[in-house]
Amino acid sequence: MKSIYEEITHVYLRLNGFFISPNYVVEGERSNEIDILAYRPRGAKEYIEEHEALPVDNNLFTTIKRILEESTGRTINEYIKETYDIAAIVEVKGKNSQPWPTNNEERTKRIIRYSLNLFGTCCGEKQVQNLLEKGITIVTHRKNLIILLMGFRLCNRHLINYNGKYLEICIEKALDFIIDRIHRFKEFKTTNRVHYPYTTFQLLILLDKIYNITEKL
Repeated sequence: MKSIYEEITHVYLRLNGFFISPNYVVEGERSNEIDILAYRPRGAKEYIEEHEALPVDNNLFTTIKRILEESTGRTINEYIKETYDIAAIVEVKGKNSQPWPTNNEERTKRIIRYSLNLFGTCCGEKQVQNLLEKGITIVTHRKNLIILLMGFRLCNRHLINYNGKYLEICIEKALDFIIDRIHRFKEFKTTNRVHYPYTTFQLLILLDKIYNITEKL
């Protein structure tokens, strides 16, 4: 069963164009579970009827562009959302735990190898090592694909941060984006009816679990 932190992470990624596979079991002699595997096709957009495309968290994509340039020394197209597929291996933790702990390197390697094969890339040790050491790699031999480690955790801050090992996203930051999305696209009118778009209705239910936010909207 997903924790509330995993629920928030799931919704945040979903609203930013990612297809989600939660609680993915890594098969083998020593089974492990990946909290979330996520994949975003380039150019992904979400429209509701005739309205404009729903907004994404641009801070997420500019941060991915920056850390990719820092780690590879390459200049990356500023339209990263339109020109690259993005795959993410995601761990979600609460306040007192760190995603991708350095004291369990073999487990992380096993998860990375397994995920790279699922994403359809050539699972060479160089790619595994890049992800292990830098938390990001790029595959260009078949398609422009960015693969990265993400860690979501409760941290009493509202930040997206690269810590040199993975992209860290505070649960509070993800929740800020979700709430903003609800406020901006809460209601659409059709003839004499007012209704919630289905995705927004899902968000309201989720947030009501946390702290009855529907009373404040």
